[in-house]
Amino acid sequence: MIITVEKCGDSLGIRIPRYIAEEMSIKQGSEVELISDKESIILKPQKKTLPH
Repeated sequence: MIITVEKCGDSLGIRIPRYIAEEMSIKQGSEVELISDKESIILKPQKKTLPH
């Protein structure tokens, strides 16, 4: 899938298509881990842990 990088304040951002967000249980405010190297960017949703 090809998407466009957009300006978001002083940063850059992408939009996650709804069907992918729903599949991955990502909502506004969700935390994701960003992993980058010279050739790729990976976003991994963080699972919430319940307090003991």
